[in-house]
Amino acid sequence: MKNRIISLITVVMLIFMTLPADIAMARGHGDRGPAPTNEANESTAGDLVADFVFNVPECPLCEGITFTDQSTGGTGRYKYNWDFGDDTRHSGAQNPTHLYASFGAYNVTLTVTDKAGNVANTSQIVAVGAATNAKNVELDSGVSLTAVNSSWPRCISGCTAKDASITHIWLEADPSCTPGTPTSAELWATFRVTRRKGVCCVVSVVDIYVDGNFVDDYVTRIGDLPSAGTYDVKITDITWPCGSVMTLKDIYAQWIPRTGGGPCPTCNGSCTDYDIPSKCYYDPGPYEVPAPLIADFDYDGVCFCKDTSFTNNTTGGVEPYSYVWDFGGGYTSNAGDPTLLPNPIIHYDESGTYTVTLNVTDYEGTPDSQSYDVTIYPSPTASATSNSPVCEGATLTLTGGPDGMDTYAWTGPNSFTSSEQSPTVSTDATTAMAG
Repeated sequence: MKNRIISLITVVMLIFMTLPADIAMARGHGDRGPAPTNEANESTAGDLVADFVFNVPECPLCEGITFTDQSTGGTGRYKYNWDFGDDTRHSGAQNPTHLYASFGAYNVTLTVTDKAGNVANTSQIVAVGAATNAKNVELDSGVSLTAVNSSWPRCISGCTAKDASITHIWLEADPSCTPGTPTSAELWATFRVTRRKGVCCVVSVVDIYVDGNFVDDYVTRIGDLPSAGTYDVKITDITWPCGSVMTLKDIYAQWIPRTGGGPCPTCNGSCTDYDIPSKCYYDPGPYEVPAPLIADFDYDGVCFCKDTSFTNNTTGGVEPYSYVWDFGGGYTSNAGDPTLLPNPIIHYDESGTYTVTLNVTDYEGTPDSQSYDVTIYPSPTASATSNSPVCEGATLTLTGGPDGMDTYAWTGPNSFTSSEQSPTVSTDATTAMAG
């Protein structure tokens, strides 16, 4: 029996001795394997030195500031304590990302402690943008907003919440407005809340574009939506160029879930309100805002000698549209006429001023119309006069007719040309000028 035990021990020792060195050592630690390592967090030779770098993105209040640890020296792995200089809770992460609630300069301090208890720290000033609290923003394009804060932060990223969302956005304006003129309008949104107890401190931020031009990122503090259901909320009052196309991008909302049966908390309007378990909704867009149906058109060719082309510029409503044109002077719709087309071309039989009306009906049956006076001029008969005769070297004035033509073309001796109706030339010899 003793010989068998000795033989078994011998076999085990032989097997152990034939294993690779790394496997043999792992077995020696109770099959736990080697301890995990983190090269970025390992100490190096020398004294402990705390250090970091940071990156400020284009929209710091939206994306946050990323801090990257670059500490060296000391013994063993480090522990971290980040103070971001804005009276928020500290972070113990190695490479944190921090969202500031407002623009400003912040004194950020990193404190590093190594395994031996050595402590090192370093501080840097982090400049986060510049304050821009724009109110009643007026633009040359005729667009204006009443903005609470044109760069209010989107506090939360990676929005995946399903207990509230924006389901519809639309523009309310007077459909009888004249195309192109500044018009008072309201931008509205429908919020759908599926959380039975509702949501608190709702804030929305949307980027507004008009005819492709950025206007502002508008903030609305919507407040509390205390139960499940749909809520129509006015996002902003806006002066809207009648008939222009409004587009929204980066449509965002954030809120705090209502818990228990008590009232919602009082929010001060900064990102510190929206710590976990706050949630958010995000749609990058672009989203063209439905607007009232606005019939509009323009035209060219105002001479009796030419056809007159009409171009439909209708916006809003719900496409497709149907058209009925009244060109004035008895030129109305007939079967097969171009009066039912969006961009007709006609020829008037007589010169004169005609009141042209475009009647448009959208897919939902909503009508609108627009009228302009269109003047058709008689076919011109070219004429030319001057203050000749004049002496050599004097100024000669030429006058072309009739008045009101789009173009004039003069030619004469010595390569003289002009596109003015009444050009002047200097004579350097006795000569005749023609137009």
